[in-house]
Amino acid sequence: FRCGDALAMLVADPGPWDFVLLDIWKELYLPCFEAFYPKLSEEGVIAADNMIEPEMARPEVRAYRAAVQAKADMQTALLPIGSGIELAVKWSAGNPKL
Repeated sequence: FRCGDALAMLVADPGPWDFVLLDIWKELYLPCFEAFYPKLSEEGVIAADNMIEPEMARPEVRAYRAAVQAKADMQTALLPIGSGIELAVKWSAGNPKL
């Protein structure tokens, strides 16, 4: 675990990332995704919490979900567990496990 500015630490870390848990201020979901996505390993998993509640965060949540869904190599599903968990996996077309 590291303590500090999440976005700055993501930018500074060379990666690769196998697992990312997003459970921070919702306005940081999209900037953080943009910072770690290029460093996400093949078959890397993202678990993003609070995708359904709180209701006031839905504009940020929708922007994050749209950005993930726009990536051709990302598979994603919203799970109605607790306040909602979005699970996404980086899975490129050339992956021999397909």
